[in-house]
Amino acid sequence: WSEALFAQHIYGDSAYRRQMANIQSKVLRGAHIQDKGYHAIAGVPDDITYGSTVYDKGALAAHTLRTHLTDEVFFPAIQKYMQTFKFGNATTQQFCDSLSRYARTNLRPFIEGWVLTGGHYHIKLDSFTTRPVTASGQHRVTLHIRQQALNGKTFCCPNTRMDVLLFGKNGQRWCRKIMLTR
Repeated sequence: WSEALFAQHIYGDSAYRRQMANIQSKVLRGAHIQDKGYHAIAGVPDDITYGSTVYDKGALAAHTLRTHLTDEVFFPAIQKYMQTFKFGNATTQQFCDSLSRYARTNLRPFIEGWVLTGGHYHIKLDSFTTRPVTASGQHRVTLHIRQQALNGKTFCCPNTRMDVLLFGKNGQRWCRKIMLTR
């Protein structure tokens, strides 16, 4: 993930997004093969400590947490965490508690879903509706999205932010940040 941050700093946001998309593809297509199963990031077996689950799924978790909290909260929260635990060790619970305190939000559902659960989550667009809001052709788009765990169980990390790319009929593109509310 640090490599993707470096790419963003040197080459811009598009380089960061490309690198994260490559990592996501790698996790979805092969982390479970390379690491011989679907593992949680925390508490992985010793023989895969340096595998795709920790490094690649971990990068996706960091990226998603950054998006969830926003840069204005995420980076200062990480700095506070690093200052608090410098030269020492911290548990996953201490990481969660530290960031939750700084962000003034309960990150436990996020940590349970992304760090303490094996596999990955699927965010599915079930349907969408559009309705015109102006005479000039602008529309309001409502997306019906479901979060689902790999094992088929419904997963909900409330108030999760994500980017959505929308396309117009003439090839226009709009990237919007949305909030998954339930």
